[in-house]
Amino acid sequence: GMGIIIKKTTKRQGLLIPVMIFIIGFGAGSFGMFEECLVLIPFLIPICIAMGYDSITGLAVAMVGTSSGYAGSYISPYNVGVSQSIAGLPLYSGLGFRLIILVVMLTIASIYVGVYAHRVKQEPTRSLMYEFDRQRDEKINLEDLPELTLTRKLVLITMGITFLLLVVGVLRWGWYI
Repeated sequence: GMGIIIKKTTKRQGLLIPVMIFIIGFGAGSFGMFEECLVLIPFLIPICIAMGYDSITGLAVAMVGTSSGYAGSYISPYNVGVSQSIAGLPLYSGLGFRLIILVVMLTIASIYVGVYAHRVKQEPTRSLMYEFDRQRDEKINLEDLPELTLTRKLVLITMGITFLLLVVGVLRWGWYI
């Protein structure tokens, strides 16, 4: 799915880093994803290299996006739910304020990673990983992407619906840890 997005947004690839950071950050801020970001790194690094960035950019998208999202959690049952329970506050009160903080943090993270990525794309030798990235075996060929079949579309849709259900469940139906 990401390969197709990269291919279709060739002229606007600079927007993909903020989009990926916001998606990862909202995941971290909603269901407490933190160490789960580690599984994203092997996918994000080849994607970032295919876009003309370096492997540090892929790592930064995962780590900075997750850290910013987790720190600015808005409905995470772990740091918001438990903390508010201990403090005796109504569960998930102050949601609007926390969402503003999250958006500000993810915006700063996107600018930070985006500036670095832009510099590396303009002058690849500035990257500390330049020589290593040139010799990588795992590269994404944007001309040879697997077809986005109905099954793959359904998997992506199911994942999105599951995420949405989790957020609604926490906010509307009182789901907890």
